[in-house]
Amino acid sequence: MEALQRFESFVERLMEGSFARLFRSPIQPAEIAKRLEREMEAHPTISVGRTYVPNQYEITLNPEDFSEFEPFRHSLEHNMAEFISDLASERGYSLVSRPRVTLQPDPSIPRRGIDIAAQLSDEPAAAAIAGVQAGEPEAAPAEAPIDRTHAMPLVGGQRQGSRGVHPPSAPPRASLQPLGGDMAGRDFPLTKTLISIGRGLDNDLVIDDPRVSRHHAQITFRHGHYLLRDQRSTNGTFVNDQPIETVVLASNDRVSIGGFELVFMQE
Repeated sequence: MEALQRFESFVERLMEGSFARLFRSPIQPAEIAKRLEREMEAHPTISVGRTYVPNQYEITLNPEDFSEFEPFRHSLEHNMAEFISDLASERGYSLVSRPRVTLQPDPSIPRRGIDIAAQLSDEPAAAAIAGVQAGEPEAAPAEAPIDRTHAMPLVGGQRQGSRGVHPPSAPPRASLQPLGGDMAGRDFPLTKTLISIGRGLDNDLVIDDPRVSRHHAQITFRHGHYLLRDQRSTNGTFVNDQPIETVVLASNDRVSIGGFELVFMQE
């Protein structure tokens, strides 16, 4: 994933600076970036010919964790916004304005906790999108953002409270069942709206097989369906022996991750 690689390169350069020896946070910047990716994927808004994703993200940390990021907070916020912009472009999503990411402390968040609130900001543009969904002509996005924000319909969970957002029902129960190796006979439930699959230890489903790329594929739940997307892997991703880039999964589909076979099951 090019967007994540560019962000990780920024973090590596940052860590080479003089402050690196003082950085003691148990939360790594790349961990926050992965959470931002999941929030973006979980909250699409469908318009005519476009899929809009949130452009405003509030990241809330425990004050002790926040204090570790404060010396380079603004640089991190800027590069996380660039990460969102690059990621949206890579995946064919639209943004009503340049993404904005803010870090803030909250004592109600436990240590190592990360709370992210994502929304589509800039009310005139949001209203235009809603009008298109209702059958009205699509208007150009407003050039100047305003202070008020408007929460758009969400797909996936979101913190409730003063934002007035109520998450919809959970996705249907689904799982992956490996067909061979030491993992055969086990069942891996898909408990999130974005599941990363690969050989790297930072994946949600880690497959220790040399044929599998470090970040091989992803399964996302969007618009009532589970989608499997290849992440430009070396040995490819196949469904029922057919190579795929992105495909909607159906129950009993046989999935090959670089040659490692699993069965997708959905209730």
